[in-house]
Order: sequence, then structure tokens, then C-alpha cells
Amino acid sequence: VVRLDSSGEAMGAVPGVECRGTSPTPTNLADVRFRGGAGLLALERYRLDLEVINPSALPREVGVWRLQSYRTEQANPTYDDLLDVGAVASFALTEVFHLLSMTYPPYVGATDEALDLEIGVILRMAIDAGDVLEVAGPDGYDFSVDATVEQGVTELRPCRHIVLTTSDLLSEPTCLLNRVHFQFQGVGVALDP
Repeated sequence: VVRLDSSGEAMGAVPGVECRGTSPTPTNLADVRFRGGAGLLALERYRLDLEVINPSALPREVGVWRLQSYRTEQANPTYDDLLDVGAVASFALTEVFHLLSMTYPPYVGATDEALDLEIGVILRMAIDAGDVLEVAGPDGYDFSVDATVEQGVTELRPCRHIVLTTSDLLSEPTCLLNRVHFQFQGVGVALDP
């Protein structure tokens, strides 16, 4: 959760924020709580960033994003504790992102210190400025270099070793643990099928 100034620029993260999805089966609910006396000020602007998983099938209806705030910090707040409700229409999904391939090396020696993985992806649409492509590996993988003193351990940073083999139009990615993050700055980068 980030507080914004009047022009929409980030002023800083709100401290003490805890966000939990549902477990063990993910759903479309997220529970955001403010710990240690932190909270949100009335009539101020904030941005909530959530990482979501694309659905496995295209929904028939666009649906809405709904934000509900409660006055108490109970495990299961009730309607009596409801303060505000806001809703905004979602956007239509046009493709389910499932055209992803992973190639492992045919042989890994006992003394090998690195494992070469080849990731292939095909996108159905051209990439526009500001689009993001993120590939997440299994838990335990770490593609990022060690954080410097100036960087926080949760900041994207250079990747340990990555070679782009198919297109020089792809941006140089940044990484954080098991995530490889491409931020596209060019406009209308067409992708060959």
C-alpha cells in the first residue's frame, strides 16, 4: 500500500501492512491489515498493488474489483463492522496465458554449479509501452544478484545470468529471487509468431 500525493506520485509505502491471500486454495479474496497503529488517513489517495494469478479459463463476465473496509480487526469481520464499500468494473481478458515452455538440460553433471534452463513464451498481442511480462520459477530458485547496500532485499535488481536468444527487442530484465521481470519502454513492439 503506497500513499500518493495530489499528482498521483508515490510518497512512500504505508508501514505495518500485512496482506494475505487464501490458503491452501487460492481464491479471489485478499485480506489487508494494518498493524502497529498504522492505518489510512481520510481523504488521502493510496495505491494498493496486488500480485494475482491469471484464471485458468476466460470468464464470461468482466466482473468488478471490490474494496471493503471494516472498523475492527477481527478474523471474520461482520456486516455491522463495515465502514465503506467501493467497486470498479474490471477489464476483459482476451487470452489465457498458457503458451509457456520450459526446456531442461538433457544431462546435469554431479559437479555442475549451474543449471541452464530455456524458457519459451509466445504472446498473442503486440507489446505496448508500460506492459510488463513476468516469469516466475519454482520456490527456491534465485535468479537475482545479491542486493547492494543501497537496495532493499525486496527490490528488483539485475539478473545473475540471462541470455535473450530470440529477439533484441526484449528489454533487459530485472530479477527478484524466482521472478524475472521485463518492463517494456518501447511502443508497439511486434512479436513474431
